Amino acid sequence: MAYVDRLTKDYRTTFGTAAGKHVLMDLYGHCHGKDTTFPPGTDSHGLALNEGKRWAYLRIMGFLSTEDDAAREAWAEHMNERRIEEEHNK
Repeated sequence: MAYVDRLTKDYRTTFGTAAGKHVLMDLYGHCHGKDTTFPPGTDSHGLALNEGKRWAYLRIMGFLSTEDDAAREAWAEHMNERRIEEEHNK
């Protein structure tokens, strides 16, 4: 098995679990998977930092062969589950 094939399989194994999906949604929210990396007031250093975070997230998504629409749907589901859990724990 070629290295990239093994690596792709390992990414899918890691992020295919419930815990992996939970972590992936955290990365989606914090690594600019869902929004622009250049919000108002960001300087060039902030933009570079944001682009670096986004690059890491997009690398993972590339190995998982996940399209943006699927990630957005998973994010909406994740946030709904989070809202329900937080309301339940009040």
